[in-house]
Amino acid sequence: MALNYDEAIAELRAEEKRLEEELTQIRAAIPAMIVLRNRNIRTEDSQQKAPERLLPGIGKYSGMGATEAIHVFLRESNATLNTREIYDRLSAGGWTTNAQKPIGVISATLIQLEKKGIAERVGESWRIKTNLQRVSLNPAVFLPNVSQQPS
Repeated sequence: MALNYDEAIAELRAEEKRLEEELTQIRAAIPAMIVLRNRNIRTEDSQQKAPERLLPGIGKYSGMGATEAIHVFLRESNATLNTREIYDRLSAGGWTTNAQKPIGVISATLIQLEKKGIAERVGESWRIKTNLQRVSLNPAVFLPNVSQQPS
């Protein structure tokens, strides 16, 4: 009996698609589990050293500075989140800092992004500014909104 190559290829592609969907679900669950684990550790013993977020060099925000990581996160997120939630999601995604108060770094960076017209505060939370004309993290090429231009 001859092997039907087209049928075998179709079956392999269907299996590949199923596995890719499963892998996408797993990748989406890992940051959430890390956030939950970290919150649980903080509640159990507030004196305990902060847990490792991910292995060094792993994660979407790994190797990024605060400004770039926050900008990328807010741009891709549809949610409006407070500073702690942003920190939790960034650290679950591999972002690290040597600062003693990493939430302070996030807060200060959000304020800088707000002044540049990139982020906006909504009550106690933050989101990407919706009416951006052009965004660059390089101050030399940042184009401010019309309302921010000097008269």
